[in-house]
Amino acid sequence: MGAPNHIYEPDLHEVGQNFFTGKDFSGKKVFAILIGGSDANYSVTSQWVKKALEPFKQLKDVALLITTSRRTGQEVDETVQEFFSGCKSLEYLLLMSKNPRVNSLTAMFGVATHVFATEDSVSMVSEAATAGFKVGLIRVPRVPMSYAKRFIGAGAKRFDEMFEKMMQRGIVTDLTNESAFEEFMASKEQRHRKDFNEAKRAAEWILNQ
Repeated sequence: MGAPNHIYEPDLHEVGQNFFTGKDFSGKKVFAILIGGSDANYSVTSQWVKKALEPFKQLKDVALLITTSRRTGQEVDETVQEFFSGCKSLEYLLLMSKNPRVNSLTAMFGVATHVFATEDSVSMVSEAATAGFKVGLIRVPRVPMSYAKRFIGAGAKRFDEMFEKMMQRGIVTDLTNESAFEEFMASKEQRHRKDFNEAKRAAEWILNQ
């Protein structure tokens, strides 16, 4: 379930404090927003960014930490940068098209109270879940799928099934509905308090064979 990854929860707080030295997040909710990119199944466009991320831009008394991915692309990266320009809540923005060698996810997890991730990035969702967060899943437009792919359950359908299992375990929350989004944000923090480490589980399975 999800993608095995290198996230090690006990180290996150220290990594976050060291990375964000000089920033004081005490007393604030810290929203980490993880943005993926277009692929064979999903379409993350500049138009989508302006519509889907508008609620975050309007927030006050929170700290926004935003990262894009290598799949996001320069055009969408620039849209994200322009869209949040002047946003007083924005504390950190990493555009991967400009800084491809920087990976601040572990640091973001170390200081965040809430994590939001686009559904196209199974890796980001899995990393956030392994870090102990109940992940707010942001839906993105789908690429039209052929009948053959639909018939064999390929494409986004298989990810939908995975996310459904995660939701049943309380690891992911679908934020499609506005009420779900507002309820997710209203909490002091969003953590699932469950053991979710697919890399560890896979390694243990191999060792037991």
